[in-house]
Amino acid sequence: MTGAAFRVLEIPELVHNILDLADQRTIAVAARTRRAWNPSSLDKLWRSMESLAPVLQLLGDLRSIAEIGHPEKWVLSLDDSDWTRFKIYASRIRELRCSDAAMINGKCLLIAPSVFNQVALYRPSHEALLPNLKSLHWTGITHDSAPAVLMLVSPSIEVLRISFKQHTTADVQVTLFKHLYGRLSGVVDLGIASPFRSHDITRAVARCLQSMPKLAELSLPQYYLYDAILRALGPSISLRVLITDYHTPSLYDNDGMRFYSEEGWFSSLESITINASPRSFTSFLSSSPRPKLQSVRLSTRRLANPSELRHLCSILADSCPAVLALAFVLYSDDDAQSQPIIFDDIRPLLACSQLESLEITHDYPMTLNDAEIEEMGAAWQGMGNLDLCSEPYIEKVTNETPGTPIAVLATMARVMPALTYLGLYFSPESIPTISRSGPVPQQFLTLETISVGTSNGPALEEENMAVFLGVMCPSIQIESFALVWYKTGNPLRFADLARKATQHSGSWARVQKLVWMMDLCATVVQRRNKSRLEDNRAP
Repeated sequence: MTGAAFRVLEIPELVHNILDLADQRTIAVAARTRRAWNPSSLDKLWRSMESLAPVLQLLGDLRSIAEIGHPEKWVLSLDDSDWTRFKIYASRIRELRCSDAAMINGKCLLIAPSVFNQVALYRPSHEALLPNLKSLHWTGITHDSAPAVLMLVSPSIEVLRISFKQHTTADVQVTLFKHLYGRLSGVVDLGIASPFRSHDITRAVARCLQSMPKLAELSLPQYYLYDAILRALGPSISLRVLITDYHTPSLYDNDGMRFYSEEGWFSSLESITINASPRSFTSFLSSSPRPKLQSVRLSTRRLANPSELRHLCSILADSCPAVLALAFVLYSDDDAQSQPIIFDDIRPLLACSQLESLEITHDYPMTLNDAEIEEMGAAWQGMGNLDLCSEPYIEKVTNETPGTPIAVLATMARVMPALTYLGLYFSPESIPTISRSGPVPQQFLTLETISVGTSNGPALEEENMAVFLGVMCPSIQIESFALVWYKTGNPLRFADLARKATQHSGSWARVQKLVWMMDLCATVVQRRNKSRLEDNRAP
């Protein structure tokens, strides 16, 4: 290679682009091959760390030690550490994902508390250990590791996601947040996971939030959201995404978050995930100015009756007509008040013409007919993800709420061609019979997954069900809940399926036979369609 060619390969921008295409091993070789390639190669190698081990090993050898009565841990000697060398590499780290444990040579052990104490004692200055760190994810913070978090947080930090172990006391968390105050002014994404309910923690977190003018995404345990938190967040003009505990109901208050808004609050909010009562959330949607939400995920255990859902959908469609994604987890703690949801309860959402994803989880299945499917298809032409009560409690499925007739799949495939995920609870009655020589109905061509629940009944015809689903959904993954069909490339774990069957009180004897029917049917349909295509092309 000529000298001119070597000089071309020393252009930093070109080296950077080439290394973008290389794996870690190749980049490590490049760092030792040519002096001009070394800076760019080291930047790539050290940019993102998945453990504290490489960082600590810059200061000395980590070795394992086991004390009597205590588990084996990593320890470190720092007496003659080369801090100049440490800074050269530490300044290159932009992302760090870590915990109190570290994996070295296939052995994963906790880092001894003495390691963090030594680093704090011997570091030459009080500046952040990783001065250019932009993203820190620390899982399982304890009393021992909390000081290390403070040593790593730098003025350049933009993403901070931390979780606390269950035994970590509230005092430790309060102290950490008090010391973080004023050091998170550049953070745009903050995530906190903690099992504690403490007003002291809430006040400390609220104070931190007031010092974060650029915060755009916030994830908190839902029981943090008391008045102090709302007053810290409401006036923010940068907050776009607010996420609270969504899948797990409140441990302390079944009403969920007492969410409210004052004039001008949450003016920039685009996405919210929250556990709240329908009345509380409807009040928020009706506030002035109305939030311009594009994504809503609401969980509640206080749905008194379906009319509350209908009212919520009306307010939501009126205040957020451009919403793209909706998800409702709707339960009632009072079984006597729990009632099935019908299409009329969500009909107001037809006004949200840009809706791309709709998920509803409820105790009862939803029964839909062809006319209602046609309405949904006409209103939601871009719908890609649709799940309407596909996993109800089997004990609440009755003759009055058997689910949606499976024959509507033909209509749905025709009017919702963009679907990639579909979840429904089907009634097995009146399964269409498809002749091997007859025409093939409109199929789901873009569907990737269908979650199928079916109610038990004397009219259940295993073969017709399998054939119909196989024809409608060729070459996709088929899942289900009660009587469950799986068609997937992964090995089936019948122990897991049997456990689900027990939970849902479903019959499981038919599953193994149906698995092979589905595979065989999909294969047969593909071959038949291929042969028809070849026949049509023949002169």
